[in-house]
Amino acid sequence: MNTIKRNTIHIVIHFFIIGCFWAGAQNSNINSLTLKVDPETVFKNPPESAKPGALWMWMGANISKEGITKDLEALKNAGFNRTTMFSLADVTTPWAGNIEKSPTPQIISWTERWWELVRFAAQESKRLQMDFGMFNCPGYTASGGKWISSENSMKELIWSEKKINITQKTIKLDKPSVNLRAKQPFPVYNPNTNLVEKPIITERETYYKDIAVIAVPSSGIVSKNDIIDLTGKMKSDGSLNWTPPSGEWSIYRFGYTTMGTLIQPAQWEATGFEVDKLDPVAIKAYFENYLDQYKSATSGLIGDKGGLQYIVTDSWEAGAQNWTKNLPAEFAKRRGYSLLPWMPTLTGQIIKNSEASEKFLWDYRKTLSEMVSEYHYDQLTTLLHERGMKRYSESHEAGRALIADGMEVKRNADIPMGAMWTPGQIGADGKTNNEEIR
Repeated sequence: MNTIKRNTIHIVIHFFIIGCFWAGAQNSNINSLTLKVDPETVFKNPPESAKPGALWMWMGANISKEGITKDLEALKNAGFNRTTMFSLADVTTPWAGNIEKSPTPQIISWTERWWELVRFAAQESKRLQMDFGMFNCPGYTASGGKWISSENSMKELIWSEKKINITQKTIKLDKPSVNLRAKQPFPVYNPNTNLVEKPIITERETYYKDIAVIAVPSSGIVSKNDIIDLTGKMKSDGSLNWTPPSGEWSIYRFGYTTMGTLIQPAQWEATGFEVDKLDPVAIKAYFENYLDQYKSATSGLIGDKGGLQYIVTDSWEAGAQNWTKNLPAEFAKRRGYSLLPWMPTLTGQIIKNSEASEKFLWDYRKTLSEMVSEYHYDQLTTLLHERGMKRYSESHEAGRALIADGMEVKRNADIPMGAMWTPGQIGADGKTNNEEIR
């Protein structure tokens, strides 16, 4: 099928493999017992619910009301009945970039001029009796924006290690250090350096919270009886009031910071932190803010009243978050024991034996998976249903570091989706390139 392109907006066709024919038949009061028309006739003349939709890419600032109307009318005439809009910086790259010589550079996602065009698109969709959906952030992955603070961003567990013995009279634990560049799978265009890179995020140094201080013997497999929690003995400057028993000990100072992960591929002016996917309060605040902004911009044109009908969560490209402030409590509630004595296992230390350490790591990953599924995905479904809306969801595909079970995150989606890629691209030399961008 040919790509449909207008002068202001670029559209590519996206198929939802969801049993369209049968879903459409059910919505038309047709079932296996009361089928009153020839199946071939229904297949050739599908109901509205079985017609295809299109991903509707708003190309940076190159948007106009005239272009919106032309796009929607062209799609309607071609047999489409839904669009899913998302805002990009540049369609030619998988990360954010600038479109040079834009006629309307002042149109930035999530600003007043942009919301005015969103309102017009919703009105035009209602006029043409077409469903209208949007992705859940500027760009398409994953959930975040300019308004997300370090406190509410995705977080990374970090630690420092200090080896000591009984001869040491003073002990001071270093604050864990971290690479200041954003921890994310793909780079973004950084106009401050004019480079496509993972930019330096100063908050990865300025935002830090301690979790625990744990001491274990420095050599060999550690017995659970030898694990010592020193959290209450460390002062704010890192000095430790403790005399170690005989032998050499490793003291771990565990803390966390923001991953600095940025949404993408949004316009730079609309690019901000990914929201913490493990924090139900931060996630709820993010989605309610998002939906309230849309409702306000369109004067309530949402859900049953027409306009915005659904939200799409795209493939996960936000990297592997491994901490949030409430993780110890969540872990204890879900797994029935404390994770704190086992935290040295996360540094590669074996506690008790290999089997016990692997079990803890399984429990740790299982807890993260459950929290992402429940708090990010299931909660979004609930919030949307309260507004008469639906959730369409991709989640995982080859090479994506999704920390949740890819099927679990779609269990409560109204429309589960998938995404597949060819194993490699054929270059000008005729050879297949299977390398990934890292």
